[in-house]
Amino acid sequence: MMDSMTDLNAQKFPDVGMLQVDLDDIWALRDCYGFDSNSPAQLHFMYTHTLPLLLDLLDEAAVHATFFVVGKDLEYEPNIELLHDLIRRGHRVASHSWQHRLEWRNLDTQTMHNDLAKTEQIMQDKLGVTPLGFRTPGYAFTGRTLEVLADRNYRYDSSLMPSPWGWIFRYADSKMAARTGIVKTQFPLFRDAFHSLRPRQPIHGQPLFEFPVATAPFTRLPLQIGVCMRLGMPWLKGHLRLMKSLALPYIMLMHLTDLCDFQALNHPFFLKQKFFARPAIEKQEFVRQALWLLKQNYGNIEPLENRFTN
Repeated sequence: MMDSMTDLNAQKFPDVGMLQVDLDDIWALRDCYGFDSNSPAQLHFMYTHTLPLLLDLLDEAAVHATFFVVGKDLEYEPNIELLHDLIRRGHRVASHSWQHRLEWRNLDTQTMHNDLAKTEQIMQDKLGVTPLGFRTPGYAFTGRTLEVLADRNYRYDSSLMPSPWGWIFRYADSKMAARTGIVKTQFPLFRDAFHSLRPRQPIHGQPLFEFPVATAPFTRLPLQIGVCMRLGMPWLKGHLRLMKSLALPYIMLMHLTDLCDFQALNHPFFLKQKFFARPAIEKQEFVRQALWLLKQNYGNIEPLENRFTN
C-alpha cells in the first residue's frame, strides 16, 4: 500500500551531496529524436569518447558517483570493460531500464517486472553487480514503478523530479524531434511538484527509498547539470548554498550529453541544434567547477549505494 511519502529515517540520510550520471548513449537519443544513424561508432560515442573524459574529471575532483546503466548497452562488448574500469575506480552502477523506453509511464506491472529482470540479469552476468537503485527513463515517476521495485528488493529509486516545469522539457523535445512514431511519457508531471524535496520511504513497511533529483526550493526549477549550464554558474552556486542551508540533500544529476563533444561526433542532427552546440571545452570546465562546488558545500561525495552496504 502506498504511503504518503513520509517516515524518513533522517539519521540515515542527512544533508548529503551525491552525483548521479545517466549513461544514455547516442542510440537512445536517436530513438528519442528520430534522426538516422546505424554506425556503431556513432551510436556508442558517449561510452567510448565521453565516459573516459568524465571518469578523469571525477578522479581529479576525488568524487565518486553512481552511474545508471541501460541494460541494452551491455550487449556491446567494448562498453563492458569501460564499466569494469568505472567500478575499479570506486564508482557504483544502478539500473536505468533495459532499453530506455520513453513510454515507461504507460507500461503495465508485468512489463516493468520483465524489463527490470532482463537488466538485472545482464548486469549480474557482465559486471557481477546486482543493482540496488533505479531511475526510470525521463523521470517517469509512478506509484506502480515503486511497487515493482519494492517487490524486487531494490533499496532506492531516483526517478522523481518534484517540479511543475516538465511541460517546458516536452515543448523543447517536440521542437527537436522528427516523426519517430514513439509514444513518449517522459519528464515530470505537474502533480510531481507536490512531493517533498527530501528522501522518503514511499511504501509503508518497505525499505525502499525515493531520492528526488535536486530541484530548486521555491521555484521548483530543475537543478540538473544540463539546466544549470543554461542558467549559469551563479545559479548553480547559489542553489548549492541554499540547499545546504536548508539541510536538504543535493542529488546532482548529469547526462553524458552534458560533456559530449558533438562537433567531434559530426552528425548533422547535432550540428544544427543549438541545444547541443555548446563547445566541449566550455562544458568540461563547467562540470569541473560543478564538482568542486558540490564538494565545497557537501564534503565527501560518495555513491548512495555505499550507505546501504556499509
